[in-house]
Amino acid sequence: MPLELRQVEKGDFADIAKLDQIACPNEGVVHIIRQLQRDEGMDVSTSFAQWIATGTEHHAGTFWKVVDSDTNEVVSVAKFTFQYHEGEAYQDTPTPPVEGETPLPKRLIEFFAWLNKISDEYAKDHFKGKPHAYLMYLCTHPGHRKRGAAGMLLEKGTQLADMAGLDMYLQASLMGVPLYRKFGFEVVRVGEIDLSQWGGDKLDSRTFMKRKTRGVRQ
Repeated sequence: MPLELRQVEKGDFADIAKLDQIACPNEGVVHIIRQLQRDEGMDVSTSFAQWIATGTEHHAGTFWKVVDSDTNEVVSVAKFTFQYHEGEAYQDTPTPPVEGETPLPKRLIEFFAWLNKISDEYAKDHFKGKPHAYLMYLCTHPGHRKRGAAGMLLEKGTQLADMAGLDMYLQASLMGVPLYRKFGFEVVRVGEIDLSQWGGDKLDSRTFMKRKTRGVRQ
């Protein structure tokens, strides 16, 4: 069952949404997002597919998947944000729907905006508006972990960052920290997020990690 690295295509979003449902525990931030969706009568997989598809054209060269070439199953996915221009905005905030799409509810958009402020503050403190890269999403099917799929995605993303001469940062779970260290990321800050105002019953944590580029910015 060899693994292959490929670019994500528009037809992959439904499969990625299913992967997210299987791989991501229903707790913390994930629980809040899914609960807000259910409160509005939304299908969780459909709304996730809408969110992960945001900015696809912008990220055409930095949205990757690993597939099992025998079954063509998507086993791992990573979406990187490359900000080549000073002060460029993040592209992962949900955008207004195109004609025919169901708009995201106001409460969910407000939660994403609140959550993104944490990322924006970190980027402002550590990059001062300078161009950089950000790993916004990485997910691996639990049945395919320990096969090197996530490592293939991180190798691709860090190579692209080095080619562009960009430092990169990410927000890791405690389980993910050892893997990210192998690719040159170091822990910069560990913070807690109080989810009580959104109906959460516990604090969530975020481990901010940063990687210095091994390339030269042109």
